Amino acid sequence: MQNQLYDNLSYDSERNDFERIEIPPYEKNILGLGGHVNRDAEKDIRVYRADKNTVSHELQIRSDFQIIYPISGSCTISVQGKTTCIPEKGLLLMAQGIPHTITVSNGSKVAEISIPISAMKRNFNKIVDLQSAISSFISNALWGDITSAFMLFHKTNNRYIYSILDMIISEECYPTDNSNTIKTFLIMTLIGYLSSYTPSNFDMSAVRITRSEQIPKILNYINDNYRTVTLEKLAENFHYTVPYVSKLIRNATGMTFTAILRETKFDVCRSLLINSDLKINRIAEIAGFQNTDHFNRIFKKRMGITPSDFKKNKNKTGIDNG
Repeated sequence: MQNQLYDNLSYDSERNDFERIEIPPYEKNILGLGGHVNRDAEKDIRVYRADKNTVSHELQIRSDFQIIYPISGSCTISVQGKTTCIPEKGLLLMAQGIPHTITVSNGSKVAEISIPISAMKRNFNKIVDLQSAISSFISNALWGDITSAFMLFHKTNNRYIYSILDMIISEECYPTDNSNTIKTFLIMTLIGYLSSYTPSNFDMSAVRITRSEQIPKILNYINDNYRTVTLEKLAENFHYTVPYVSKLIRNATGMTFTAILRETKFDVCRSLLINSDLKINRIAEIAGFQNTDHFNRIFKKRMGITPSDFKKNKNKTGIDNG
């Protein structure tokens, strides 16, 4: 009976319905602003697809609790400079508000399940009753001042886990009026199965995050003002001292203010090289680099080729070379 149920519901990575899933709801503004657009203020549980062509390599912060699931292939996630591989059929649970980057391997199909914090809190009593490592992780993610960034569950032989994930994906592909309720129950069932795992079945993130409600606002301010922002202006805007805001950024993201600003400028340039016909010197000017020579040096050091060669190659490869 178990085998029959599993065979009927197990996910076939070649199924076309993966392409029916939308890309993640954070979009790069290629006009030079370097910001994100959150299309949904109050979302239901959603599933998004991530592949080599849809994932941005920039630092991002999600306001929802996430489950990252490589259906086929693999991906890596970087938090505070530490990179972790999520293997095929592995599951990574990520707390909300964690600055991270995600990179999907060529040909891989990765599902990102996004669960609003309001939904997690509504069902918190069901989770905490499990009295397990996963309930402690979720409890700290929802209410704690300090939490591990993520839990990574290794590939398992538990057939029902993949059946549950398949049903969640199917509800996203073919939604009904009751899909969000169904997905909620399925998520709670998934957490229930994962609660029985022992420490040998999962890895806890070595990175522990001290929360600050100001960090997303600070990063958005940098994104919106990358051409002119300085650490001094940033500190003044948020009524902090320079040393304090510098330490706050470093503790929360694992990156310095200078590194974040450089990455923001670089992402603007990279997007414009891919999506516009602007000249190299104009792109460098838009991004706020000192001059074209400085931009060329930074770009070649990061990408291994010059901006001109990158722009030429984009039409040959059809990808963003990231």
